[in-house]
Amino acid sequence: MQQHAVMVTAAVLGFCGVTRAWLMGPMWLDQSFIPLQYADRLARGFGFKLAGQFGPIEGFTNPIWVALFGGLGGLNVHEAEIQAAVGLLLYGWLIVFCVRQIWSLHGRWISLLPVGLLGLAPVVAAVRDGSDTVWLALWSVVAAVGVTAESEGERSRHTPPLALFVLSVSGLFGMVISLGLALIAAPVHRWRCLRVVFSGILCVVVLRWAIFGTWASPVFIGPENGLEALWLMPIFVAMGWLGILFGRPQWRRTMALAWVLVVGTGFAAWTGQTTHGFGAALIPVMGAVTLLASNVLAAHRSVLWGLVLIGAAVMVDVRQTEAKLPDVAHARMSDFLQSRGMGRFLLWRFEPDDRVVVHKPGAVPYYSRRPVVDLSGRLHGHPVTPDAALAHDPVAVLPDRKLVSRKAQRLAMQSDWPDRLEKRYNQYAIQHQKAWQMVDVNPVWFHIYIRRDLPMLRAEIPQSNGNILPRADPFGPQQVNP
Repeated sequence: MQQHAVMVTAAVLGFCGVTRAWLMGPMWLDQSFIPLQYADRLARGFGFKLAGQFGPIEGFTNPIWVALFGGLGGLNVHEAEIQAAVGLLLYGWLIVFCVRQIWSLHGRWISLLPVGLLGLAPVVAAVRDGSDTVWLALWSVVAAVGVTAESEGERSRHTPPLALFVLSVSGLFGMVISLGLALIAAPVHRWRCLRVVFSGILCVVVLRWAIFGTWASPVFIGPENGLEALWLMPIFVAMGWLGILFGRPQWRRTMALAWVLVVGTGFAAWTGQTTHGFGAALIPVMGAVTLLASNVLAAHRSVLWGLVLIGAAVMVDVRQTEAKLPDVAHARMSDFLQSRGMGRFLLWRFEPDDRVVVHKPGAVPYYSRRPVVDLSGRLHGHPVTPDAALAHDPVAVLPDRKLVSRKAQRLAMQSDWPDRLEKRYNQYAIQHQKAWQMVDVNPVWFHIYIRRDLPMLRAEIPQSNGNILPRADPFGPQQVNP
């Protein structure tokens, strides 16, 4: 009867969490499209070399994530469309796992509050942002619980997630966490865990050398502070850290979860997070935070203690994350819709071998399927200067902002661009025609620099489909609008 109650409660909470994530809608991050690019190329038989790369470059950190969507793409399933379903499934699984673990240790009512905190806006946004952070949150906590199981039977069920986690996170972050978990593992299967970890690391290193010609894993530094979640969700995160102190009865399990939390926080501080991250850098440790937070509630089983924590979480964490959510959603979706629209335009306007200069390595290259020069350097393994980008003689250069806007604007590029940009390229504001069906809102304009020896649009595009010659001054009377 109790097992049935656990499953029903877990299923109900999981359904509520998945419903909230579904209703939130897409929250795409540009960097989430980088592994999807690799998956798309893999599914179409091009291997791990992206269009425009002169050799294979490891621009991702999760080989299993790429292989998963590459396999789905091979079944003629669009990666970006199926990602939402994958994210929701992983999120529901994370909630169910946490409910069952907390219930088994502390009882039914204690399982409700920590798992409820997984419904905070930054966590739910990560479900819909296209990244692998919820995948990492799930498998890191499953591996941490599994390796500390004392019985032989539990070992046989939970040791495989450790191997999956090692293969998922090919960089230093995954290796450090995996080695630590193997050393913390229960003596009955510690050596087995160490063999699994070292075998996984060896497999990753050998494959990296065979495919990319390097032993070292890439490290990607984001422009924003990776510890944003500490002040976005201070009560939730503080409960996780305090849970380390209150977890002595299950000290080995607590140490494994604490290791995930400590290492994850350290790497978040080091590598940062992407623009409009909304605490994304710490999402991989939120499963561990949830289980650790349950120790705080279990330490004082009074109703007053629970009400105090609930009140604090609602007044601080819920209140401020929900207040920030609309601005974050607007910024992310504006960036995504502009990038998707421009990517579709580039796919339609240019030939398969035409190279384009972009400022962001994600959605525009994914939707355009055109070779790009990525100024961020992520797709090339090193930074690219504007002068070096123009040395490739690209057919077009995109501005660093307002790729698509509601009015034609002359956008000034940053001062580090050489003079030959203006000498060799014309800046256009190309009005979208409804027949193109690239964006859902009209009227809008595509802002782009096109090489002077090329027409604004291809000659074979009929005039009835929008191939109208631009005016001498396509921007109208307002020529300066930065």
